[in-house]
Amino acid sequence: LNEVLTAACGFGGPVLVTQGINDRVSGPARARARADLFSRLREGVTVERIVGGHCVQDDSPGDVARAILQWLPEVIRSAASRAGGSGEV
Repeated sequence: LNEVLTAACGFGGPVLVTQGINDRVSGPARARARADLFSRLREGVTVERIVGGHCVQDDSPGDVARAILQWLPEVIRSAASRAGGSGEV
């Protein structure tokens, strides 16, 4: 994912990463380190650390949905303001 998120060779738009902090596949320490790395990669990457495992969308679907619902209006407002629109959601 970090290769895709770097501005030089990947997608440059806004991205939400929902990271399960209790990932048993790579371990909680690695999950936290990965979340920290993603948040520093570039502007426009938002990392939401969620209590859940490797498949956080399965472990904590409500928390993932809340993260998306909080993030999306901010992205829309930001894009609209850059385009000169109202950004109303």
